[in-house]
Amino acid sequence: FFARNTRFQPNIAVIFTTTPTPVQSETTSDTTPTPTPVPKTNSNTGSTPTPSVEPKVEQPPTQTILEFLVGSDVTVTVPGESAKKGVNGQKIVLGSTISTGSSTQAQLVYPTGGVTRLDSGTRVVFTEEPTPTSGGNISIQVGRTWQRVMKVFGVDSFETDTATALASVRGTSYGHSLETDGAGNPVDRVITLEGKVGVKCKKRSEAEVLVKPNEDLKVSCKSPSYNPRLAEIPAMSDAEIKWVLSNLIRDEQLKNR
Repeated sequence: FFARNTRFQPNIAVIFTTTPTPVQSETTSDTTPTPTPVPKTNSNTGSTPTPSVEPKVEQPPTQTILEFLVGSDVTVTVPGESAKKGVNGQKIVLGSTISTGSSTQAQLVYPTGGVTRLDSGTRVVFTEEPTPTSGGNISIQVGRTWQRVMKVFGVDSFETDTATALASVRGTSYGHSLETDGAGNPVDRVITLEGKVGVKCKKRSEAEVLVKPNEDLKVSCKSPSYNPRLAEIPAMSDAEIKWVLSNLIRDEQLKNR
């Protein structure tokens, strides 16, 4: 599928321009008074110029932060507090609920360098922060997410779950969404592009289903007729294709952070 046939390698050019410092001409006089040293100022504003700052190489944050991708309609509810409008770059504490509006996409950036992206109309609970020695967890209440898991010190585990199913990562790139079937039962859908993802219903005894690269799993854990549907990624709607492609591009860009 996309991961197998397409590689995105965005080219980013950074151009620095400098303004040459004008050279003051020397003047001569019969009497040359001793000048009093004064700080150089900007001739237009009279203010002391600010020294230029060298560009920094962006590093993963020391704590999970929220970043806006499309739009800015994000709500963050911290445990014990009322819901507030999210701020781009704000730190996210454990137990927080993050919701995106109908035209907004956002992502959580972890200290490990990995991310969880939220599509529009999505609500998740941040339940466990990834560390260099252990995986993290996001609980999906509504909508769809995309995970890009970065291996640090040999650890590349991560989990996403819903009220009925748990997806455990043994890889790096996958999507997990919550849909419904014709009877209104919740359906967990997992699409894997790299690595492997194990999916298991929380309250059923059936064995875990392993979703391998370029496979699509749909499972309704509450349906009386438990019938996991696992197949190669099928034809998708325009909206689904756009979602997957945008995440593949961002995954490539993530490698250059």
